[in-house]
Amino acid sequence: MNKELLKKYFDGKCNPVEADRVRQWINSPKALDELNKNLFNDWRTLQADLAEKEDWSEVLAKIDDRIRMEELFKTLDSHTDPLKDKKGNSPKKGLNRGPVKRGQIKVLLPVLFGLLLIISLGVAFMQNDTKAPEEIVVTEIVKQTEKGQKLTVKLRDGSKVILNANSKITYNTDYGLNDRKVSLEGEAYFEVAEDSERPFRVTTGQTTTTALGTSFNISSIPESDEVRIALVTGKVSVVNDNQSELSNSIILMPGEIATFEKQFNTLHKSTFNSDEVIAWKNGVLYFKDANYNEMVRILENWYGVSIQHNKMPDPDWKFCGRFENESLENVMEALKFGHKFNYEIEEKDVQLKF
Repeated sequence: MNKELLKKYFDGKCNPVEADRVRQWINSPKALDELNKNLFNDWRTLQADLAEKEDWSEVLAKIDDRIRMEELFKTLDSHTDPLKDKKGNSPKKGLNRGPVKRGQIKVLLPVLFGLLLIISLGVAFMQNDTKAPEEIVVTEIVKQTEKGQKLTVKLRDGSKVILNANSKITYNTDYGLNDRKVSLEGEAYFEVAEDSERPFRVTTGQTTTTALGTSFNISSIPESDEVRIALVTGKVSVVNDNQSELSNSIILMPGEIATFEKQFNTLHKSTFNSDEVIAWKNGVLYFKDANYNEMVRILENWYGVSIQHNKMPDPDWKFCGRFENESLENVMEALKFGHKFNYEIEEKDVQLKF
């Protein structure tokens, strides 16, 4: 356990994730052994550093009044006990020793520091051999959006996930303690907080994307033939989970996109236009050579409507366009201008007639 984190915990300055890590360590059987192993090495350094201080009365004030000084001196070797006589004998129990002098405090400081830390940890350390740690019950958390909705999810480590319409992320209640794993169905934009000890992983069922601190977009639409991971900042690795060979992994740099083709079980990378890939999170509806089925899916998710047609349009039907905060009617008028059809909008139902 990192000693700076331990001190931060008892100073009340930990965030929720850090506090959970410390509490989990305290309840583990190895906590007391680890403390005993490392604490005495630190005392030697502390003794040298703290010897330059002039006023140690505040240190003694922090010791619980119920700790008897006789018990404290038992922890010292006889040659370091300034209150023993020249023959190494201690005064009789209960004798008033008088005030502790500054020089004596410097000698006692390493022991005082150790006791302060152990007292702060409390009986949780002492009960490790007799009381089993409480079992942490892990449950699943699901955040999802319906058609026509978007949602921003803030995770306990400070990472942020922006869910597009008709999308879902799943993660466990112990997220951030030992690892940072989420699964995605649909589309989401991730802003990942840095944590070198616990990489951030997103699984889609076909791929796993791993990052430390970065921002990227993943589109894993069930109806689509592709899974696309577009990197905006930082660095990520993308692995084809359907293959075991290392050759089925890709490292992305900013401006690169990894595309997994479901039909061929292949993974490759290229560059991407940020307007095309992440415009949605800024409220921009973007089409580039969209076929009819793709256009219908995007419009249904964006506006939360159901689109029906009397017949399928020409297979070569393609559409390009960019709409910022436009109504469904304005988008349909633009579509109608480039393609011959009529439409009717009645609440959440849209009828197209070719």
